[in-house]
Amino acid sequence: MKRFGLSATLVALSLAALGPTAALADGAGMRLAGGVSIGIAVGTPPPPPRVEMVPAPRHGVFWVPGYWAWDGYRYLWAQGRWVNERPGYAYAPGYWEQRGRRWHFEPERWQERRDERRHHEGRDHDRRD
Repeated sequence: MKRFGLSATLVALSLAALGPTAALADGAGMRLAGGVSIGIAVGTPPPPPRVEMVPAPRHGVFWVPGYWAWDGYRYLWAQGRWVNERPGYAYAPGYWEQRGRRWHFEPERWQERRDERRHHEGRDHDRRD
């Protein structure tokens, strides 16, 4: 098990050395530029989430709660943090998911928002012509 954890860490460090946009590594997996992600499966479930004090809202940022990260050997608590808002995008936090006998971490991501009002208006406009 230690060899696998060390290998994953070395891959993350190697890709991160390529440049700041080449890779984003966390304790449970790695997301490469272009939306490709490499996940790590763990045989034991994460502990229950810790209770964190949620700070008062701030303009232009929002609070992302903490989660259990995997360092290759054990779970470590990654504290909550402020994230800058991205106009036109919705934030989806990372989460642990059981698949068979293993636990997989789905990393956080940004999803483009669709403006439903404009989408429907466009359809109505097409019908009138």
